[in-house]
Amino acid sequence: MRERVKRYCIIGAGACGLPVVKAFAERGIPFDCFEALGDVGGIWNPQSPHVVYGSTFLNSSKKLSRYLDYQMADELPRYISAAQAQQYLRAYAREFGLYDRITFNARVDRAEPVVGAWQVSIAGEAAPRRYDGLVVANGHHWSQKQPSTPGMFDGEVLHSHDVKSKAQLKGKRVLVVGAGNSAVDILSDAALDGAKAVHSMRRTILFLSENHFR
Repeated sequence: MRERVKRYCIIGAGACGLPVVKAFAERGIPFDCFEALGDVGGIWNPQSPHVVYGSTFLNSSKKLSRYLDYQMADELPRYISAAQAQQYLRAYAREFGLYDRITFNARVDRAEPVVGAWQVSIAGEAAPRRYDGLVVANGHHWSQKQPSTPGMFDGEVLHSHDVKSKAQLKGKRVLVVGAGNSAVDILSDAALDGAKAVHSMRRTILFLSENHFR
């Protein structure tokens, strides 16, 4: 009796999903890749509701951020912008013919394990699809983690996920809580374009100017 060919599901065509699609395709592993948006890129895709803020630059150099099998253009700066990151991912997908291997505008609503397999429900499809394995590459920036804060505050409260441009901070007195990558970027924009910027963090951290690395 001939053995059934296994098929796999890949969720997402962002920076992590794309090389998985490439690896599966090169090795002849049957798969379906579903991307909720109309293009590759994930958080770098301006179509995404989870896109990074417009002033974002990668905090790792292009030498360390690139895929091993695809160089970034020499003319790009050492630390590329969000728009340049999206251009690079699109160029990568074109270079290796990945666009034809991805189903776009297909949102995965649910994925659940069944005996020896996975059932994957696609938005608009009546019945779930069955796969032998699942690769989840939907990113980690889509779900906000909002701490509970005692006391009352009648001003605007934004999670970093909801800050998309400097215009949201312009002329405002801004308190930034936290010292992660997003917090520091937003703090920089608030200091330059806001009326006042205040930073709250749990411990002392040394910060260097972006210009020091460019």
